[in-house]
Amino acid sequence: MAFVRWLLVAGSAAAAVGSIASYAKAGRQRGGASATARQYVCPMHPAVVLDHPGACPICNMELVVKLDATAPPAEKAAQAPAASLPVELARGRLCALGMRTATVARAMMGGELHTVGVVDPVDRDLAQVRTQFPGRVDELRVSETTGLVRRGQILATIDSPDLLRAERDLLAAHGAHPDGASAMESDAGHRLQTFGMSGADIAELLRLGKPEQRIAVRAPIDGYLIGNRASRGLMFAPRSVLFEVADLRRVWISVDVSELDAGLVHVGQRARVDVPALPHEPHAGTVELVSPAVDRRTRTLSVRIEVENAIDASGPHLRPGMYATVHLDTPPRAALTVPAGAVVDTGTAHYLFAANERDQFVPRLVSIGSQAEGKVEVLSGVREGDTVVATANLLVDSENRLLVLEHPTQPSAPER
Repeated sequence: MAFVRWLLVAGSAAAAVGSIASYAKAGRQRGGASATARQYVCPMHPAVVLDHPGACPICNMELVVKLDATAPPAEKAAQAPAASLPVELARGRLCALGMRTATVARAMMGGELHTVGVVDPVDRDLAQVRTQFPGRVDELRVSETTGLVRRGQILATIDSPDLLRAERDLLAAHGAHPDGASAMESDAGHRLQTFGMSGADIAELLRLGKPEQRIAVRAPIDGYLIGNRASRGLMFAPRSVLFEVADLRRVWISVDVSELDAGLVHVGQRARVDVPALPHEPHAGTVELVSPAVDRRTRTLSVRIEVENAIDASGPHLRPGMYATVHLDTPPRAALTVPAGAVVDTGTAHYLFAANERDQFVPRLVSIGSQAEGKVEVLSGVREGDTVVATANLLVDSENRLLVLEHPTQPSAPER
């Protein structure tokens, strides 16, 4: 019996080893195949990725070929989501779809680049009032509605045990050396200056000869109070920002420019600014800063335009937070263009439908440039004089995909 039992155990172990080896071999085969096989993804649910065509299990939408970002251009064309089967539609069908065509034409692009932005204070004209020690706001001398403040004006009074201790150290050092030549007194005075105490306040402290429980927080520059985070009784930590004061004689218009138009913007470029809140007051400015990096999330460049700001008795005309429309002067140039509605943007590729010699519509991959006034610059993929679908191209795209489903053996790469 013992021999039979050990024989069964040995047989089971051999079967397990064989199963593991077979699974590993199959996994390697699947891994090798997946490295070269196409993958299919749902346009509405990118997390749904399969190794075969079909429908999305969530929304039942037809899966499309997933583009490989590392593939060479020729391979990307073969993986593009559009199919190359020509679409042929009867005239009545064209009318039902509301489809219109347009001719690829050479037109002048540029001259002016339009974008929108917001008014911001100039960084070098903005001062933040920070605390260098923990404490409490004892009294607030300004309110949220306070406008212009002057340099040295008291904004609030604060108290702190750390501040009181530093004042006592200064008075003790001064009492030991009334002539002021003590290194200890110099260090204590420097510490109070680090805390934000002005020279006049330190001199007054030495004159009175007793510590002040409260220190005055003063405006560091002439300007407008645009930020007030202090309130009576507020407990604050070191490096807390209590106030923001800005000189608004100059302001920035902060705008975002598409990376496709990055080559059209440069420092020193002239700009015209229209503010909806001031419809009868045009403003002119120049580009002061162009960000050296593109935002990875929005694919835009940050641009700042400096504008002189008019100020009267009611305050500055351009106020931080206002919306503005910016018109940047750009050099005009001749380019191949199509209507903006003609281009289908999948997020990873652009294509349109062009008519062939048999009046059929075939998808073509294109590279696009800048956009302006309802037109898109086409860098490659079409020729001047080609006829393209200008409206209802998504419906034509649907017809195209239905043809692919009906004829799966036909080639599926769009023309270039």
